[in-house]
Amino acid sequence: SLPVAYQLYLPESWANDAGRREKAGVPEDVIFRTKPEIALTQIRAALDAGVSPAVVLADAGYGNDTAFRTGLTEMGLTYVVGVQSSIRLWSPGTQPLPPKPWSGRGRPPSLVRRQPGHAPVSAKELAQALPEDAWRRITWREGSKVPLASRFDAVRVEEVSCLALSMASSPLWYAKVISLVASSSNSACPSPETPSISSHPAHMKETMDVL
Repeated sequence: SLPVAYQLYLPESWANDAGRREKAGVPEDVIFRTKPEIALTQIRAALDAGVSPAVVLADAGYGNDTAFRTGLTEMGLTYVVGVQSSIRLWSPGTQPLPPKPWSGRGRPPSLVRRQPGHAPVSAKELAQALPEDAWRRITWREGSKVPLASRFDAVRVEEVSCLALSMASSPLWYAKVISLVASSSNSACPSPETPSISSHPAHMKETMDVL
């Protein structure tokens, strides 16, 4: 692998401290941007420069950012990103209720509904509720001392933030590693025309790592 982009990350505490900026000589046009925002800009620049599209890999620092995942989807990129175990998901076969029927007055309701006993769960809760025989042990590569392996499972889910925007979002693959619950997922908010993909490590041939 070879890095194709570098950029100094300026923490928000520095970006908003005039004294520090002056002492360090930070240019005036350098403002605070989150790491996912910087990464999206760099990926777009790489594609514009002719870098061949590949699977984007990123940890939960990027994967938990809905805008980052949505940005990758809009660029037509396949990706496998980590998410925190607290991310909220609709279990397979479940989703929120559609908006209330329009009364004929005012704006038509657009927000999806929830009701007691019918609510999303965290990625961790979803993983813990799976039966023992749902897990499959997979070895993905040789380590420095022993082969790297763990137990995996993949299920189709709906992400809460996607359905909060539209009832037309596509289901997603959520791949879980039992030793690192919710370690990898392609949980973006794809358009209905965007096919969801499996995030199984064995399916990757070329990758773009976000560090």
